[in-house]
Amino acid sequence: MFPSRAQVHVQRIHILISLLQEHPLKKVERSITIGLGSNRTDYATLKSIILHLADQKTPSLLESYTPRQVVDWKPNLSAYNSLSAGGEIE
Repeated sequence: MFPSRAQVHVQRIHILISLLQEHPLKKVERSITIGLGSNRTDYATLKSIILHLADQKTPSLLESYTPRQVVDWKPNLSAYNSLSAGGEIE
C-alpha cells in the first residue's frame, strides 16, 4: 500500500531535519536540487550527494619529491594473469 501524502510530507521533513543537523543549509539545498532532478530524494541518496559534492573540493596532494625506486618501477602486471589459473606465479 502506498503512503498517504501526509506520511510522505512527514518523511520528507524528518529527512530534511536529519540532513540539516549534519550539514549546512546550502549543501542540503544543493543535494535536494540534484536529487529532484533524478527523482531520488531519500535520505541515503541525499546524504551521498552531499558527501560526493564535498569530496570534489579536496585539493590534490602536492608531492615535491618522488624516490628514484618509484619513478623507475615497472611492475610485472602479467603476473595478474596467473590469478585465473589459481594464483601461482611462474
